[in-house]
Amino acid sequence: MLSIKRNFLKWWILLTLVNAAQAGEQWDWLGNFNGIPVAKQKIKAIGFDPIGMAFVGMDGGGARLINFAEDKWSVFLVGTPIYSIVFGPVNNQIVCGGDSLYVSADNGKNWSSLKNTPVFQHIKEMIYLDDVLWVGDSEKVYSYSAPQGWQVELDQPGEKCFAKSPTGIWIGVYGKGIFFRKYGEKEWRKFDLGDYFVYEQGHNAIKDIVFSRGKLWSVVFLVDGASGGVYVYDPNDGRKWLDITNDCPNELDARFFTCLAADSSGQIWFGSSKKPCGVYKLDPRGGWSHFEQQMFCPTVNSIGVDSKNRKWFCHEDAITVLTETSGVETIPGVPVKFQLDQNYPNPFNPTTTIRFTLPKSSPVILKVFDMMGREVASLVDQTLPAGDYKVEFDASLLPSGIYFYRIEAQGFIQTKKLVLLK
Repeated sequence: MLSIKRNFLKWWILLTLVNAAQAGEQWDWLGNFNGIPVAKQKIKAIGFDPIGMAFVGMDGGGARLINFAEDKWSVFLVGTPIYSIVFGPVNNQIVCGGDSLYVSADNGKNWSSLKNTPVFQHIKEMIYLDDVLWVGDSEKVYSYSAPQGWQVELDQPGEKCFAKSPTGIWIGVYGKGIFFRKYGEKEWRKFDLGDYFVYEQGHNAIKDIVFSRGKLWSVVFLVDGASGGVYVYDPNDGRKWLDITNDCPNELDARFFTCLAADSSGQIWFGSSKKPCGVYKLDPRGGWSHFEQQMFCPTVNSIGVDSKNRKWFCHEDAITVLTETSGVETIPGVPVKFQLDQNYPNPFNPTTTIRFTLPKSSPVILKVFDMMGREVASLVDQTLPAGDYKVEFDASLLPSGIYFYRIEAQGFIQTKKLVLLK
């Protein structure tokens, strides 16, 4: 009876995804974790190996994707809780964490328990900084390297979340705040989100953080639902944290965001625990988008982005995968040279069109920068066949001013100026 029920739910979800998907979107449902008891299939973590194959951690073990189209998985460490997965600098090395640490040296086929480790209490997050493994449990943050062994890096109780930036490591601690340490230093700097929160009162919780395009994005959750949301910090301008919760189409839903991730285009994705919320996307070029009907199980525990820029949303016992097609429009014709045209209209408010031509198939990077040389938008970052193209740039979230757009394609580099007048 249970198997029949799960199969019915799967086909119902697939039908929902097909009916709800918009142009440029493809949704897939995964969740065939045979071998792990259904009651233990709550997905807590996701990661991707160097070739983009997915690994997930659950209350009752882990699973490695064998075939995407067939939803075929190979389970491992059955009966062991896995709350974090990280891939090491050595080829095929994987580390899984829950109440202990487990390592595989053959891409997840065989596993062994690490010996002589600290006594961990619910490992929630792990990250590699070069060849040093950092582990965050509910009590402390540890690091491990072959020469030094295990070291305590941060002694702050509460579940942890990590983010790397070009200058250092950021650690969010549930109920305590956000801590930053520069590479090569030992002192931590504690950040408070302006006047919004008093962490020591224990009401507010950092749920997740990610560093993208020069900014730290954080999701803060307040248990009573009276506050919380999304807060952004730019280390370069020294200002307080920016509360962008009110910009979300549904501010109340934003207060229940549980996790976030950044994709290769600079878009920020948010999952929620409030039904029937689903998933939100913040595109710096075009504002917020809401994906609700696609989510049969609305609670999103974690989000992963693979090497193909597909978004993987981990629910209670299933995964929905979003594949987005490019927003670049092809124009008929056969070009004879690389070329970047002046945007039109210019000046503009808030959208303008940029056209470029490729005489042959080429990896293309098209980005927009401000007067200080800081990247504000990534419009194209993919290989395109020969042809004429146009792409729309939406600057709704940017202030008036002079900006520059730059293209790189097989040695061809060109920059042009555009003016935003609001």
